[in-house]
Amino acid sequence: SDTPVLNGWMAFDSTAVLLTMTGTEYAFNDVKIPVENSAMQFRGFTISGTNDKPLTVNGSVNLSDFANPGVDLRLQADGMQIINTNRARRGADLFGKAFIGLKANAKGNMNFMAVDASLRILPGTNVTYVMPDATSEIANYSSGELVKFVNFTDSVAMARADSIAQPALALMLDALLTIEDGATLNVDLSADGKDRVSLESTGTLNYTMTPLTTGRLTGRLTLNGGYVRYTPPLMSEKLFHFEEGSYVAFNGDMMNPTLNVHATDVVKANVTQEGQNSRLVNFDVALGVTGTLNNMNVAFDLSTNDDITVANELESMSPEQRANQAMNLLIYNVYTGPGTKGNA
Repeated sequence: SDTPVLNGWMAFDSTAVLLTMTGTEYAFNDVKIPVENSAMQFRGFTISGTNDKPLTVNGSVNLSDFANPGVDLRLQADGMQIINTNRARRGADLFGKAFIGLKANAKGNMNFMAVDASLRILPGTNVTYVMPDATSEIANYSSGELVKFVNFTDSVAMARADSIAQPALALMLDALLTIEDGATLNVDLSADGKDRVSLESTGTLNYTMTPLTTGRLTGRLTLNGGYVRYTPPLMSEKLFHFEEGSYVAFNGDMMNPTLNVHATDVVKANVTQEGQNSRLVNFDVALGVTGTLNNMNVAFDLSTNDDITVANELESMSPEQRANQAMNLLIYNVYTGPGTKGNA
């Protein structure tokens, strides 16, 4: 027969996969996987993370055609810990603790695959993504293949240049991501972790894609807390805390979400009025980001509950004047209201 029929079994012996992104090894169990009429049968096969709640695989992979195997798999996990590290290691981009729940189905072959998945980020997750150095990546990027010259008198080169690439896998994808209350997601913007974004958010996002359409992302992430900490060049550290109820909503175009984000930075400045001693005042610098990512509205405001005189002074100003005072505090650490002078 031109097509051999496989029967028997296979098993993994002390096998694990190291996922570079998480810096974590995931161990395969060593149970026998039956092979029946060229189909590998997964019956409760498990892949373990860093706790005792593994990912379970059921279904089959048909190897009748090695070039185009058929897949019918179901994956499930509940409470699986996929990350448990104190710092990024082994070149990982993620560290901390991460717990997930997963239900996924994949059916098809290497020409067409339908995937339906639901991933939950569970309470107790506190994971940090270390942002790669984009500048060095761009500097190291090779431009050797950006332009390719072809000798039109060379029939072999012309045939290779004009050849049509093999069709890519046609994917039908419906993926749901849910971030549950009690999960914290962080991004380190600097190598030392001093510049950081921390998000305490909840919400559900749905990403869909078909072979004939581009990907669509819908859903909403609501911020229950968190902060942005950043030190601009030649300036002091800025620490904006997100206001509860801020959100980012997606309506299809994942690169152009709707924004409704509000945050506050408390800035201390010494304020002096004529004939009075200097006093320390806590100012609330409010930042509001609304609109869409492509058409963003950014507004600053300034208020205080520390000093009734300064508070009344700010109330009497126009929004534009308060915005200017807020920028003065952020950039120069100085309040310059009428009749007063101040510095940090």
